[in-house]
Amino acid sequence: LSLRSTDLPPGSPQCSVEGGPGDRSLRFRCSWPGGVPAASLQFQGLPEGVRAGPVPSALLAAVPAHPRLSGVRVTCLAHHLVTTRTCTVTPEAPREVLLRPTVEETRSGEAEVVLETTGCPPPSRASWAREGRPVAPGGGGRLRLSQDGLRLLISNFSPDWDLGNYSVLCSGALGAGGNQITLLGPSISSWRLQRAQDAAVLTWDVERGALISGFEIQARREGPDLGRGPTYKDWVSLLILGPRERSAVVPLPRRNPETWAFRILPTLGGQPGTPSQSRVYQASPTLSSGAIAGIVLGSLLGLALLAALLYLCICCLCSLRGDSLKKKQHPPSLTPVVPPLEKKLQSVTPVQTSQPVPLKVPLEDPSPDRARQVSVGAAVPWNGGGT
Repeated sequence: LSLRSTDLPPGSPQCSVEGGPGDRSLRFRCSWPGGVPAASLQFQGLPEGVRAGPVPSALLAAVPAHPRLSGVRVTCLAHHLVTTRTCTVTPEAPREVLLRPTVEETRSGEAEVVLETTGCPPPSRASWAREGRPVAPGGGGRLRLSQDGLRLLISNFSPDWDLGNYSVLCSGALGAGGNQITLLGPSISSWRLQRAQDAAVLTWDVERGALISGFEIQARREGPDLGRGPTYKDWVSLLILGPRERSAVVPLPRRNPETWAFRILPTLGGQPGTPSQSRVYQASPTLSSGAIAGIVLGSLLGLALLAALLYLCICCLCSLRGDSLKKKQHPPSLTPVVPPLEKKLQSVTPVQTSQPVPLKVPLEDPSPDRARQVSVGAAVPWNGGGT
């Protein structure tokens, strides 16, 4: 009877992906060395026909490059007698490659500028250039690249030598992308000064690529006795802010209001940059107790006058309404005018009626000859027969 001890490999399995020769393939790696017995490794998620294990301790699988592999999740299963652990890697094509500068100050007060790129995941690699000339990794000097190649460090930054155009190219088996940036000295692109209650509010913006390690909010008094032009010594720094700040609130004394001029001074490694244009802030004067009492009395008198005017208007309306009601209740009486009877009779003219004229018709004669003689003006009898 023999007993065998088992030891778990230290740590956890590690996965990675990189481009093959000429970026024609992708190489997936998985390793978990050590342990008794050795762990058995196997890939899951690779295309069919690719040898994916199992093998002990270390596994390498080569896959022909294809755009459809971007975003495919590949998992390495590490089996051991004690436990089973996994690691995962996802190859991705470059997307939205961006450059972001940051400024860090050393203990000696020098500025160190770091250019960092995003959107360049493995298996892509970053290649840097300054003014079109490649920056070699590990070349020494003040320009240095990080181990993964995603950061460019410029130590002891000098505005006279290091400002200019920088670019990065992110390329690999799944595609390529790039970006560029122009490094500028510390300056303010635009800013606003607003009035608040017992304070001044300042907001500002900076250009993309402006290298700034801090801001100083400066002010100086303005008045008729300060007619000479301002110099750097005339300004007093009220606030010191970090490089990411874009607004500030400066409290002002309520008593003895004065006129102030404000400006923003960006700095780089303790050295002043180009200050912004100055803007004048006129504080609103505070009211004394006598002025407040006068305002209150004036308001009360105004209300009294308005009330009196309203009362007069109501009285006038009531009086006008009463007069109109009286006229409607007692309408004016009209006396009929009747002319005298005698005058009426005198005005009537009598009408005379004519007497009827008698018709002279001779008496009828029974003889037939006399019957046909009719006097003129007499009516001719008609017996209703023919003519």
